[in-house]
Amino acid sequence: METLLAAPDTRRRRAFATAAMLEVLYASGLRVSELVSLQPEQVSLAQGLVRVIGKGGKERLVPLGDEPVQWLRDFIAGPRGELLHQRPCDALFPSAAARRR
Repeated sequence: METLLAAPDTRRRRAFATAAMLEVLYASGLRVSELVSLQPEQVSLAQGLVRVIGKGGKERLVPLGDEPVQWLRDFIAGPRGELLHQRPCDALFPSAAARRR
């Protein structure tokens, strides 16, 4: 797992996004579908929690550790905005076309 988490070249914006996604997946146990449907307002970095809408529309709070919270802080503060190029997007992790991944 450590090899997988260290694989992305985080000097590149898209790879940084991939690394942040992997860190959140590993720490939280979210399904990939839950991760890609996350919106920024569902994440509380101050509390280290993610509000997830799962299967059947059920909502739950998922705790994150310090490391994935820091990855998200760094991603939101830098690469996310650079990837969006000022385009609106409701996804926390935007695709290259600034649409939901």
